[in-house]
Amino acid sequence: MQEYLDALPDEMCILLQHVRKTILSVVPEATEHISYGIILFKHNGRRLMYIGAAKDHCALYGATGALVAQFADELA
Repeated sequence: MQEYLDALPDEMCILLQHVRKTILSVVPEATEHISYGIILFKHNGRRLMYIGAAKDHCALYGATGALVAQFADELA
């Protein structure tokens, strides 16, 4: 994961490191992987969240429709 983050501009790297630490503080047993060219967090072998960066933005993706629906108000 560090290679992915190190390749980003400093501002994006700092932001995604913060998001990464937040996810791992809530789900410390989550494992990290690269999938679709971005960072994937899995919990108990199931996809949980993706984080990544593009040219002009950083993104947080819920890996399942149920997760997105559960937090729809917060994500708005």
